[in-house]
Amino acid sequence: MAGPTSKPSVLGISFVPLVWLPVLTFLTYLLSYLYLAAYHGRANLLNVIIHAGGTYTLLETTFYASHFLGHVPVHTVAALVFLGACYSLLSPGETVLWERRSAAMGTGILALLGLSFVGALVHFGYDDTVSFILQRKQTVTLHVRGGSWNLHMPSTMLLFAWVPVYVVAVSLICGRGTAWSTRGLAHYLAAVLLFIGVTILANGRETISALAVAVSDPRYQAHSVRELVTFSMVYFPIPLFFLLRPGGEPRGRSTRLLDPANTSVLCLAGIVVVVGVAYQCVVSLSAGIGALAHKPDFAHEGRLSVLYLLGSHFFEHVLDSIYFGLLVLWLYGLGVNRGGAAHEDA
Repeated sequence: MAGPTSKPSVLGISFVPLVWLPVLTFLTYLLSYLYLAAYHGRANLLNVIIHAGGTYTLLETTFYASHFLGHVPVHTVAALVFLGACYSLLSPGETVLWERRSAAMGTGILALLGLSFVGALVHFGYDDTVSFILQRKQTVTLHVRGGSWNLHMPSTMLLFAWVPVYVVAVSLICGRGTAWSTRGLAHYLAAVLLFIGVTILANGRETISALAVAVSDPRYQAHSVRELVTFSMVYFPIPLFFLLRPGGEPRGRSTRLLDPANTSVLCLAGIVVVVGVAYQCVVSLSAGIGALAHKPDFAHEGRLSVLYLLGSHFFEHVLDSIYFGLLVLWLYGLGVNRGGAAHEDA
């Protein structure tokens, strides 16, 4: 009689089920809502101003469409980096399952952009919408050349190292093997070219000075840390759940828990992440988080806590995370279908 089966593990540590990835995002929003509700002393926050800028309610913050449209370039770069890391470090899944999904994702992206544009014009106004899209507006109150793109440059640059470490770490925690491939390098190159192109387009002759500000301004560094946390908690888990979830056996690629070919790349990326995040934390903490953040009228003792800044920030990026997830899965579906067709022709 066969004995009871045990969960797969490494060194006696059981793997975390993949279902915890979407659960992580759900819990992030739930705990953020509970914290914000306790902070404001209200159970229903829909019409309560919770935005760190002191302007928008929870409902407006969640559907901050003009803000989202201004972030489309940032999240397009992030999606390319994320997909490049997944292609290079993970085993490919089944091709059949993605044929219809990719078409649905593409339709969803167009619908999201179209509805957001109309909603932004109707509720937030023409000036706010156009200023964000043309990268002339950075926050609720701050108009500056380079807009939100410049504010996100530190986090966007660090994503090139952050994402591979994140993807492999989650893959190992969930008991999925890694597999080295050069296929994702094209997506990384596209992300680099898009980053350079948008930076020049947004800043013109002031590109060099904009880069200098991006790597030195304490407010930018503090925002970068908050962005990296937001990416990790609400952007990455759900698309990664779908990419890791099903699948046939990879074709001709290693599926060891940690492919030796990944080790040097991951070590380098890990060093960049540690040094980069440490630098950003030191610079922002030296200046004082409370001094850098908005000080809305509802702030207790005249300043917002780090937990509040994170909690409200998660809701501010709901539309952004939906766009990111749809774009990743759409591009992945296109690549898988194209690869599957090429395999059948061969």
